[in-house]
Formats: sequence, structure tokens, C-alpha cells
Amino acid sequence: MQKISVRKIIETVKRSGDIDSRFNAAFDSMHEGAAAHRKIQAEAGANYAAEVSLKMQATASGVAIILQGRADGIITTPDGFIIDEIKSTTLPLDVIFRQHESHLAQAKCYAFMHLQNLEKTPQNIGIQLTYYQLETKEIQRHNFDFTVGELALFVENLLDEYGEWLVFERDWHILRDKSINDTAFPFETYR
Repeated sequence: MQKISVRKIIETVKRSGDIDSRFNAAFDSMHEGAAAHRKIQAEAGANYAAEVSLKMQATASGVAIILQGRADGIITTPDGFIIDEIKSTTLPLDVIFRQHESHLAQAKCYAFMHLQNLEKTPQNIGIQLTYYQLETKEIQRHNFDFTVGELALFVENLLDEYGEWLVFERDWHILRDKSINDTAFPFETYR
């Protein structure tokens, strides 16, 4: 059974955006980004669990996988929970929000995975995208609500799309290995 991170699936299936590298440039300074995450998490309060590891078994086009990831934060509310996905950037916050679909996709996976660990289905399932501008220290939050059905359908469709990639990759490796085995070494003697 393959272990696959949520981030890898999202980067494979939901890749989008433009060629502006300033968002990724923020991660050249990992210490600054990690410090921003810790600051936001520390200020979040007692109902905030930071860096929550999540894991679930799934199937993608008939391939059994273990989907794993780490939610930046899970906020417990009286009637449910909110997954907090934190992104730090050097871009203006309105620019980074234009790329929010992949960030939201990652958080939706975490929300669905977290649901698998709960005994009772909560009434409210929220997602919060928290953007932190490293230079200005500005924080911007965007909130979304989802039903269990919406999250289940999203994850199912995501795994179906990723499963197509897994099948392509598997078939390519079979073809490559056969080609290698069928190829004769071109020299009679070699050093």
C-alpha cells in the first residue's frame, strides 16, 4: 500500500496559478515562514490544536493508498470544527488569494480525514484559509462551510483524478522495464 501525502495529490491534480515565483520565494526562508505559522498558532487560543497529523486508507483507481497529511490547525467549536490552513507569503494578500483553490483543496482533504476520526458527525464543518504577509505582518482570513457530503464527493473525485495518474505511472514503468529487458547491450566486451 502506497503512502501519499495530501500535498502531493493536490500539487499533481489541482496545480494552478501563474509563473510569479514570489509565493515560492517565501519558502526560501523557511525559518521566517515557520515562525509565522507558530505565531498564528500560538495566538489562536485553547480550542486550537496545531500541527495535527491525519491519515486514512483509500482507493484511487483500484490502487490502495494511505492518504496522509498534517493540518496546520483544527479549531474545536461547540457544534463542530474548523480546519485552519495557513500560508505565509511575500505577495500582496489579494494576489495570493487568487491561488486559493489549491489551498482550499488541501484543507478540504484534511477536513474529510478528520471526520473519519470522529465518533459523531458534527453539525458544522468549516475551513479557514489564513494568509500571513511576511513583510507587513498583515493577516487575512477567509472562511468556508461544507457538508459531509460535499467533502466526501470532493475527496472521491480528487482520488479518481489522482488514480488516473497512478495508473499512467504504473503502465509507464511496466513499458519502461520491458523495454530495458528487451534491449541487448550494444558491446561485446566492456570495461
